[in-house]
Amino acid sequence: MAIHVPRLASPASSLIALPEYIVNSFFPGARPLLAKYPTLFRLLGFLLAFWYLEPIARLQSLWSKISTLVVATVTVASDEDLFGYMSTYLYERKTLRPDQKLNAFSNPLQEHHSERGHRHGAEESSKSVKQEPKIKYERARGTEFFVHKGRLFWASRTEGDGHQYYGHRYRRAEVLSISCLGRSTAPIQDLMEQVFHANKDKEKTLTIIRRPHTSGYSTHLSWSRLTSKPRRALNTVVLEATQKSATVADIREYMDESTAAFYGSHGIPYRRGYMFYGPPGTGKTSFALALASEFNLDVYVLSLLDQALNDSDLISLFNQRPGRSLLLLEDIDTAGLSKRKSVLSGLLNAIDGVAAPEGHILIITTNKPYTLDDALVRAGRISVRVPFTNTTKMQARGLFTRMYVDAGELLQSDANLALEKRKYKFAAALPEQVYSPADLQDYLLGYKKDPISAVDHLPQWIAAQAEERERREAEIQAEHEKKRKRKSARKKEWVESIKSIVKETDEKEDAFTGDNKEGSGVDDNPGDKDQSTAADATFTSAVNEDTIE
Repeated sequence: MAIHVPRLASPASSLIALPEYIVNSFFPGARPLLAKYPTLFRLLGFLLAFWYLEPIARLQSLWSKISTLVVATVTVASDEDLFGYMSTYLYERKTLRPDQKLNAFSNPLQEHHSERGHRHGAEESSKSVKQEPKIKYERARGTEFFVHKGRLFWASRTEGDGHQYYGHRYRRAEVLSISCLGRSTAPIQDLMEQVFHANKDKEKTLTIIRRPHTSGYSTHLSWSRLTSKPRRALNTVVLEATQKSATVADIREYMDESTAAFYGSHGIPYRRGYMFYGPPGTGKTSFALALASEFNLDVYVLSLLDQALNDSDLISLFNQRPGRSLLLLEDIDTAGLSKRKSVLSGLLNAIDGVAAPEGHILIITTNKPYTLDDALVRAGRISVRVPFTNTTKMQARGLFTRMYVDAGELLQSDANLALEKRKYKFAAALPEQVYSPADLQDYLLGYKKDPISAVDHLPQWIAAQAEERERREAEIQAEHEKKRKRKSARKKEWVESIKSIVKETDEKEDAFTGDNKEGSGVDDNPGDKDQSTAADATFTSAVNEDTIE
C-alpha cells in the first residue's frame, strides 16, 4: 500500500492563502497578481497590518509621553510679531517635511522698501504699478525639520482658537511650536533671539502701526499689527519752525532716562499727553507719525467711534501696550464722548487711573478742541497743546521746496536757485491761512514735474477754489433752510394737534357742565370761564413762541 505524502505548498501560495479574505476584501480580483509577485504581497500585508492593528497611533502615543522627558519646546502664538519672523525664516531656508503643502494668496500684502529717497521712491512706485499681479506662497500647517548650528530642530504649525487680523484680512489663529532633542530650551531661545533681532534690525527703517482686533470667538480685544510704513522724516512735515522744534524737544526730554528717574523720585506718574488741534488737513496725524519715526516708537491707533467699545476694553487695551510706545487717538471730537459717559470714564481711568501704564506718549487729534470734556484735557492728562493752522507763507514756501527739491540736495545749482525764486512767487500769490497743507499738496501733485506751470496756474486754481467754496456754502445754507422749514412744519402740525385736543376737551367739559346745570339749576361761575380762557391764551402764546424760535 502506497503511502500518500501531502505536497507542501509553496511559500507564495501559503502566504496568499492565509489572508485571502483580507486581500479579496480590499482588492477584489487581485489574487492572481499577488501570486505572481509575492514581494509586493508582503509589502501590502505589512502596510495593512500597520493600518489594521494601529501601531502608528500607539507609537505616536508612546512618543508623546517620551517627548515630555527628552524634548524641549517653545510655542509662539500668531498674534506675536515673532510668529511672522519665524514663519518667514522657515520659508526661506531648506527644510524637510513629510508633505509639501503651501498656502497661496492671490492678493499678497504690499511690501515696503526700507530705503527710498524722495525721487527714488517715486520711480519705484511707477515700476510697481507696471508689475504684473503675483501669487504669494507660504507654508501650510504641519511639521518640518531643519538644522541650525548642527542641531536638529522641528517646527509644527497647528490651528489656534479664533481668528487673527493680519495684513488687512482675518485669518485663522495659529500656534507655532519649535522643538529640539534635549531637556534645555536654550538652543531654541538662541535661535529665536537671532531671528528676532535680525528682523528688528530690518525694521529700523519702518514704523509699525497696530490697531485693536477681536478674535471672533470672544469680545476680548488685543493689539494686532496692521501694517508698516517707511519712516517719515521730520523735515517732510512742514510746520512753523518754533512749533516743531518745541514739540520735538519736549518729547526728547521726556524720553530721557534721567526724566523717568526724576518722575519716580518725586512721586509723579511718568506720563505725557499731547493734543494736536486745528482744521482738517493741517498735518496733525502726519506730525504724529513723524514723531514716532524720530523716536523709534510703534504707533497704536485707537478709534473711539466703535459703539461696542466699553470702559473695560479701554483699560485692557491701554495695559497691553509696552512702555515705549505712542498711542494715537484720532479725531476724538467725533466720538461723541459727551453722550457716552461710561466710555469717557473708562478713557480717563485708562489714561491716568491707579492701574494706568506709564512710560508711553499719548497724542490726541481734534478739529474742535472746545467741544471736548474739560476732564479729558485737564493738566496731567494733556500736558502740551500744539495748535495747527492753515498754510502760512512760510509753510507754502516749504511745501513748494519739498515737492521739487530732494531731501538733502544742495540748492546751489542753477535749477534749484530758480526754484528758490519761484517759491517766493508761489507763496506771495496765496492768501494767508486760507488753504490747508493738504489742499496745496494736492494742487502741487498735479504739477509734480513742472514747477513753472504750478506757479503760473495758481491764480486760476485760487479762483476755482473760491467758486467751489461759495457753491458749497450755498448748498449748506440751502440744506439748513430746508431743515428749518421741515422743523417749523412739524411744530405747526404739533400745535394744531394740541389745539384740536384742547378744543375737544373743552367741548366735552361744556357738554358735561350743561347737563349738570339742567339737573341742578346752578349757573356757571364766570370766574372759571375767565381762568380757562386765560389758560388757553397762555398755552397758545407759549406754543407760538416755541414755533417762532
